[in-house]
Amino acid sequence: MAIISKKLNLGSTGIAARGTGTLSKDSYLLIEVTALNFNENETTATVKYSLYGKSSKKRTVTASIDRNDLKTVKESVSVGTSLGMVLTTTETITTQNGSISTIADADLSYTVKGDYIDSEYSITTNGTFWSKTTNLITPGKLGTDRPYIFNFDEEKTYTFSKSSTYKLIFRNSAKEEAFTYDIEGTSATFAIPSSVFTKYGNITTLAVKEYNSSGETIAQVIYTVNVTETSCTVSVNASRTDDAGNVELLLSGKTARASESRTISIYAKETNASEWTLVKTLSPETAAFSKVSASITLSMDYAWDIYAVLEDGYTSAESDKVRIYSKEYIMDVRTDGKGIAFGGTAVNENELYCGWGTFRANGIQGDTIKALKTLTVGTDDEEIDVKQKLQELIEKISVIGTRYYANKSTKVSKTGIDTFTEGAAITVPPGTYVVTAQWIFDTGTTTDTRNMEVNIYNKTRDEKIAIERVYAAKKNYAVLNISTVLYIDEDSNLMVRGSSSIASSDNAKTWIRAVRIA
Repeated sequence: MAIISKKLNLGSTGIAARGTGTLSKDSYLLIEVTALNFNENETTATVKYSLYGKSSKKRTVTASIDRNDLKTVKESVSVGTSLGMVLTTTETITTQNGSISTIADADLSYTVKGDYIDSEYSITTNGTFWSKTTNLITPGKLGTDRPYIFNFDEEKTYTFSKSSTYKLIFRNSAKEEAFTYDIEGTSATFAIPSSVFTKYGNITTLAVKEYNSSGETIAQVIYTVNVTETSCTVSVNASRTDDAGNVELLLSGKTARASESRTISIYAKETNASEWTLVKTLSPETAAFSKVSASITLSMDYAWDIYAVLEDGYTSAESDKVRIYSKEYIMDVRTDGKGIAFGGTAVNENELYCGWGTFRANGIQGDTIKALKTLTVGTDDEEIDVKQKLQELIEKISVIGTRYYANKSTKVSKTGIDTFTEGAAITVPPGTYVVTAQWIFDTGTTTDTRNMEVNIYNKTRDEKIAIERVYAAKKNYAVLNISTVLYIDEDSNLMVRGSSSIASSDNAKTWIRAVRIA
């Protein structure tokens, strides 16, 4: 019995034929899917082709079937006045998307001898040179917006491209059948219960099977999905209360909905210690929980680090570490080691903080660090004014990155490579600078060929500092850039200058920039 069948009538006359002759257009090609084999990622179909023929006069004819695999089966057969099967052949078709289609043709023909020329008569499935594609199985498919990443107990809607009878089969990574759902029509909404996760774990594939009216499987399509349980997450907030040593905790998080129990373990250690100590455990009643309170006792003589670990039998999670401080601060170090404080808390990154008003060490004394009043370093014979030195250092540092900039449009009217026109200029104080400049030449015509030069010039010292020269052959436009590192020990007028072997008739655009680096 065929699972799927299609009939193609031989209703057309062959291209070279004079007509159908005695051949009946009741003749047809029957295409049947007789067997289907479903593997994980492909479908294999057994397809049978049967040619049925009829003639108003019993005669011998040539019968042929062109199969999907481009093979032709041809035989000389007898056709009678009653419709009967005259030729059959079978092939196997494999597909990865569940669809089964075939390109098949069939024809019946015979020839009558003539005195001068023979006459050919034939009937065919389509009567053209072009093959005819016949869709045997077109499975209902899920759209591209199908659910593929979601959690257990989360309702999702599955919508198919056509109305039919479907079975959805969800499997885990071990290919175990974990959950099935039957759909009649085009869509359904449902959730995969978390109890499935308890037994099978996460779901990784979805197989969709489609059935015909006889309950036979006619198509199967495999989809990749990722159905998971909620992974553990936990956060903790800690604060001291008015009671000596008492620390109040607020814990929030979530676990797998399938979990029957969950445990939070709370660990603490002094900030300078290396070993963590389990100080409390508790068990939230629900899978998701918020601001569950708990109290622990930690000495007020020290600062403490605290974190929590949540476990539900499936996954586990660790919270960020939080810190509570002692009543009096002697020394405090940031958890990440990037800050330290004396007489206060290490709040800021990359900072050494002193919360006491007076600072004193060997050979170093002062009224207060914040004011830096009369702070001195040295011996009785030689004192160094630290405040003054710090101020001098700050002044030096503060000017680093200072920028000086100017631009100017000018006309290069002088001719000669060594005859310069002054462009943009700046005045800078003593220091070390990165100096960059640009001169844009517009020659006015492409027929000119010239030498051009740009230089950075210290007008105060009448000194050429950096030079860039170019030979422009039949170009009407040239951009020259130049840069240098320059140290000067006096206020100086720096400028960019340009020259051309042929004077330009248009304006030149120039700029100069100096950035102080020391």
